[in-house]
Amino acid sequence: MPPSGAIHSDGAGNPMALAPHLNAYRDDLADIALKDKVKADRYASGTTYFVQTATAPMQQKPGTGSRWGSELIHGERVSVFEIADGFAWCQNMADRYVGYVPASCLTPEKAGEQQPGHKVTAIRAPLFPEGDLKTPIIGYRSFGSTLDLTGAEKNRFVETTTGAWIYSRHVAPVDTRVADYVETARRFLELPYIWGGRSCDGLDCSALVQLALNLAGIADCPRDTPDQKAGLGAALPPDTARKRGDLAFFPGHIGIMLDETLMIHANATHMAVTINPADDVAQWTLKSDGAGITGINRLD
Repeated sequence: MPPSGAIHSDGAGNPMALAPHLNAYRDDLADIALKDKVKADRYASGTTYFVQTATAPMQQKPGTGSRWGSELIHGERVSVFEIADGFAWCQNMADRYVGYVPASCLTPEKAGEQQPGHKVTAIRAPLFPEGDLKTPIIGYRSFGSTLDLTGAEKNRFVETTTGAWIYSRHVAPVDTRVADYVETARRFLELPYIWGGRSCDGLDCSALVQLALNLAGIADCPRDTPDQKAGLGAALPPDTARKRGDLAFFPGHIGIMLDETLMIHANATHMAVTINPADDVAQWTLKSDGAGITGINRLD
């Protein structure tokens, strides 16, 4: 159930419930942008912070041990509405996801600060204390993370503004696009499955799709499977002849077709990103959820 103040009306006067994972509202506090749509004890404008750690869990509730809703990666911007008891209640400015993030993972954006100029294109890019591959690594950055460079180069490494060095082929200008999202998805093969994950540590089915499409230039790709089904491409009947690049939907699950038969997907059956026949996956979900393929979306 949404918070009690979350019911509003559409233009025709029909009651509607705002999705709480995409709209920042609670009974006691809400985004001021929602003031005309929800009732709350008070409203606040978000303050921009960015993720300063390699990754950050975005939890469904504050406190240690809460389930993840999603995950943030280095450089992502969030709107913070409240910080209490070590957790920031915030909204990802890229995909609008709302949740609780450890405040220690975030730092306020400085006035006039420019957006980072580069992003990580390797699945996992190690950081070094200097431009020397034989030095011990001091951290890593995940696929899609953003960062700034000083312009210094050494031994095919480039220096970041934090003083760490990263291999030059692991980064690219932020406006770099790779149109073949199917091939991008294949690069994640065998990465562990983690519910709510969207980093090189592990990811879930909708995150695999989101990250691959982000690199293809679809920056507003939704985070969750139902929103992807509603917002990506043209919906076709489940029995449509499939082709490479189609998105195949199942109850609570999504995969990307490699051809008319095989699909790549992050799945809990194998706890990894694997390639399987879509019809086999349909049999799995038919047994567990009572339905097989529920739809095919085509992006072109």
